[in-house]
Amino acid sequence: MKFFSFLICFCLIFACSDVNTELENRSFHLADSIFNAHNIAYQYEADSLCKSLEENKMSYLVDSIIEVRRAEIKLLRKL
Repeated sequence: MKFFSFLICFCLIFACSDVNTELENRSFHLADSIFNAHNIAYQYEADSLCKSLEENKMSYLVDSIIEVRRAEIKLLRKL
């Protein structure tokens, strides 16, 4: 009788663990797929934001250089 109850408990434990493992594998695979799909979109958005920021910074730098040069030209004309 003890052997029979042990066998039933043994089967139940391993039956449950296989189902959970399969569900965990599916969950991890699904989560990984979702992450990869969204990561591409996020990467594209981050690249476009960096490019926009770089263009704005470059525009500011050029405007600053032009302003400095105009001030120097005004000073030279006064001499």
